[in-house]
Amino acid sequence: MSGADPEEVTGMQTGSDAGAPGEHLPEPPLTPDERRILADLRRPAEGEPITAVEDTPAMEQAVEDDSPLPAPGGDADDPDTPVFEPPS
Repeated sequence: MSGADPEEVTGMQTGSDAGAPGEHLPEPPLTPDERRILADLRRPAEGEPITAVEDTPAMEQAVEDDSPLPAPGGDADDPDTPVFEPPS
């Protein structure tokens, strides 16, 4: 085998692939619209920040207990909810 068959040349063999394995290419420049959106995202919002559910004490308790988060609205008074009583 003296050389690769021209019909079997892959991207790696032609050198048309960019960069080395694991290397990331530089980001393309932003368009004017993308620059405006990025500037809007970097500007602080007005008003009080909203606490994420992940930062609430209820979430912390649910994680510690390995249980679901409490549902809003409390007990639904479902007539099919089982009642557990000690044996008589």
